[in-house]
Amino acid sequence: MPLVLENFFPGDPGHTLHVHHTRDAYNRLTQKLVAAQAALMRLQYDAAEQARFTLWFGPIIPATVAVVRHKVIAISLAVTHQNIIFRNGGSACTINTYAYVRPHTGLAKVYLCGVFFNSGRQGIDSAVGTIIHELSHLYAGTVDTTYTQANCQALALNRSAAARNNADNYQYYCESF
Repeated sequence: MPLVLENFFPGDPGHTLHVHHTRDAYNRLTQKLVAAQAALMRLQYDAAEQARFTLWFGPIIPATVAVVRHKVIAISLAVTHQNIIFRNGGSACTINTYAYVRPHTGLAKVYLCGVFFNSGRQGIDSAVGTIIHELSHLYAGTVDTTYTQANCQALALNRSAAARNNADNYQYYCESF
């Protein structure tokens, strides 16, 4: 689907950079999600993918894999079939907020905050990862149990059911491709 931008005004300082940063992240989105889906398909015979999965979601059990696969596919389908609005700013933006969504409102809108526009284009805590995180709330029903790589890895190790429903675990998993 085409990228829909809201509240990006040409007269604003940083307008061109904000638009470019958002477009770049959106363009990388499908690539990350396709890579994640392909990895989940190779999981049964690829030791590297097994290690990656275990790091972010815990033990490899068919039901666990099915939940993760379902959520990754749900996010991917939304990207290809939904008009998702990316709004520059919002009332819940704070100095430490990358982005947010309002689940259960029926709005397919991601509110992008100042930190998002300063995030990297690739790697951990990237702009594309932020979008995956937020879309996982809207389309895969995830929550924010914990943040940061270390906390997400500990969650996968100690509470794998919670890891399978934590937005940052999906973000870091997809960013690892």
